[in-house]
Amino acid sequence: MQNMFWALAIGRHFWHVSLYLSLPVYRSSTSYMITYQLSGSRFSWRIGGVLLAVFFMLTVIGLLFGIFVVNPIAVGKCRFFIANRQNRGGYDQIFSLFRSGVYLNVVKTMFLRDLYTVLWSLLLIVPGIVKSYEYSMIPYILAENPQIDSSRAFAVSRSMTNGEKAAIFILDWSFLGW
Repeated sequence: MQNMFWALAIGRHFWHVSLYLSLPVYRSSTSYMITYQLSGSRFSWRIGGVLLAVFFMLTVIGLLFGIFVVNPIAVGKCRFFIANRQNRGGYDQIFSLFRSGVYLNVVKTMFLRDLYTVLWSLLLIVPGIVKSYEYSMIPYILAENPQIDSSRAFAVSRSMTNGEKAAIFILDWSFLGW
């Protein structure tokens, strides 16, 4: 099965850009490729600028959605698991942080966790992985105590995972292939 692919090639002149789009077409048992070429006057830099702006806007919207919606839901998931450990939780636990007064504290702490992990990953890949395991208990800490200060949550997570990062890593890898 053939995949779609995009190739960007420089045209005759350095200001002309040719954009090739190859689409696989499947008809009965025969497959063939249709190739379109947009170059010269038919390709406008305005189209590229619009596409870049749309991509940028979608990236920003995705990041904001992750920060303000996905992270509190992840903490709510941990809250749901903790409550069900004692057989007293319902599905409303997952979205409970949106209705409580601690929403902004949870958003701030989870954002800092993600930011620190990204910054450590920029240094090298391995320190980013180590720090992601060091900060892995922050959602559970926030689930039990959502009003905890972010620096205290980082310190508690650091002490909880001290000497246990390798065990958590092996546990994560044990779920591959499930």
